[in-house]
Amino acid sequence: MDYTITSKQLTFILVGCMLGTGIITLPRVTTEVIDQDAWLAVLFGGIIPFVSLWLSSRIIGKYPGLSFIALTEKLAGKIFGRLLAAVFAIYSILAAAVILRIFLEIITMYLLPKTPMLVKVMLGLGVSAYMASSGIKVLGRLNEFLFYVLLPLIFFVLPALFAYADIHYLMPVLNHSINEYSKAAITTGYAYSGFETLIVFGPYVIKKKETFKASIIALSITASLYLFAVITTMVVFGAGLTQKITWPVLRIQSVVDIPVFERIEFLFILAWIGSSIKPVCNQYFCACLIIKDMFGIRSLGAVVAVLFPIIAFIAWYPKNIYSTFCFSDFVGTYSLILGTAMPLFLLGLSLIRSKGRVKDEGNS
Repeated sequence: MDYTITSKQLTFILVGCMLGTGIITLPRVTTEVIDQDAWLAVLFGGIIPFVSLWLSSRIIGKYPGLSFIALTEKLAGKIFGRLLAAVFAIYSILAAAVILRIFLEIITMYLLPKTPMLVKVMLGLGVSAYMASSGIKVLGRLNEFLFYVLLPLIFFVLPALFAYADIHYLMPVLNHSINEYSKAAITTGYAYSGFETLIVFGPYVIKKKETFKASIIALSITASLYLFAVITTMVVFGAGLTQKITWPVLRIQSVVDIPVFERIEFLFILAWIGSSIKPVCNQYFCACLIIKDMFGIRSLGAVVAVLFPIIAFIAWYPKNIYSTFCFSDFVGTYSLILGTAMPLFLLGLSLIRSKGRVKDEGNS
């Protein structure tokens, strides 16, 4: 199996990891913290992912021929290096499960209210398992294809924007304390979860020098789409009403009646399904790849099969939507800590090893 991707495919894989179910709830989450300044939270929330991408690119650039598991073993030793890799694999498993569950909660509300959750979990995860077992090259092509196909989704909100938009809902600007903006930045940072996978996917880019540039383009695309979603929702509903709507980006589709189409939000959901399943596929593959390399397993499909019931159980377990959101907040916090601490720790070990090597050469 060919484990190489282009820098362009890396961009779309990272966009696929970061952009999924989060965009549906982001306007509500941000307005709950800083009301009409929610759009600023989207910009501030990108700071932590930016730092993580820079750190990950630095460590990948210093060891261009090593995979993630080989990198951790080289810098931290075989035992501790595998422990670090296991921490990342566990995160990817949890992320795949919670993203799948939020995705299915939306499907339950709008399309399949009477279908048992376990059935929906098995069907959704089955698609993700198939894509994860196809390899990184196929995954890169899928993410790129679906991005271009599903980009026109933004046009679904234009009727409501033209009919009810009021720019005054965004005013006054900068009306909160620094602590509130900091809290909002961290809260919004959860929506960027997926940026940390650069340290796993990055080593497989053919042109290593383009890794950082590709990751920043991915972050910029994601931030731009998040910004569009938050501003569009707020100028139509206002901060107060946005806070009371569970899925504000979906609700905005229903405020305008369009002849022939009528319930346009259903068309939006049908088109959005392809976009939201991408992060599940990407995180699933990420976990399988780490475990495969950690234990020297030849078949990626075998790891996919082993993890299938584990991810399915985790995704099915939350009893209601409130538990799902609490689980999502935990995974979001996990991603911010892991995405920053992991590359920073590895880069620190790299610098220590480099100084030690220079000192040994000087003594000899």
